[in-house]
Amino acid sequence: MNMQSAIAVKSNGTLINNVRRRSLPRKLQKRKQKLRLRLAKAEAAAEEKAKAEAEARAAEEKAKAEAAARAAEEKRAARSEAKARARKEAIARLAADKGISEEEAERILKERARARKAAAQKAATDATATDNSEEQKYGNIPAEEIRDKREKAVRKGYEDMLATDS
Repeated sequence: MNMQSAIAVKSNGTLINNVRRRSLPRKLQKRKQKLRLRLAKAEAAAEEKAKAEAEARAAEEKAKAEAAARAAEEKRAARSEAKARARKEAIARLAADKGISEEEAERILKERARARKAAAQKAATDATATDNSEEQKYGNIPAEEIRDKREKAVRKGYEDMLATDS
């Protein structure tokens, strides 16, 4: 068994020279060192692999997000094209039905759209006006009758408790 000399420290702080310490044979030490190196390399490789996988996932998610954004943009463009086509058809139909020019038909359709929008806004303001006239309600606060009933019950219970304590 190999022994190495070393310096040790006593519990009171004094130094002791030439303390014999057991050590592994050189071959075992080298083998242990090689295993540590292999382990470190394997850990580094695993770390790199995990990093590469994370980057690949991030790139894949980014590509999916970009594809979804492109699809949404194409859908919006198609909707707006369909809306424009429908508007042109409506103008042509109105002009043919009434025997007027397309510019006049377009003006009439714009007036109708403004009238519909104004009616919708008026209906929305009328609905909110009727709601404000009633008592304001909250989901987490019970109605006044229920609150009064609970308050009376709590008061009665408190008075009964005081009456029994005396």
